[in-house]
Amino acid sequence: MQKPFKIKGQMIGEGRPVVCVPVTETEAEGIVGKIRALTEKQVQMIEWRADCFAGAAEPDRVRQVLEQ
Repeated sequence: MQKPFKIKGQMIGEGRPVVCVPVTETEAEGIVGKIRALTEKQVQMIEWRADCFAGAAEPDRVRQVLEQ
């Protein structure tokens, strides 16, 4: 079992479980929009599933999404 650790003030591995919401959109606009909406709802943790992104094999396209 892994020891508890902290990410941006959130303890992982002790106390209440943290729910991680995956973002599985395939296009950049959808990814950015979904992450913005989840951020506004103050979701505890967001996971971008880059493997679902149509441009996942193109580092420049991935970088553009990350910069947004």
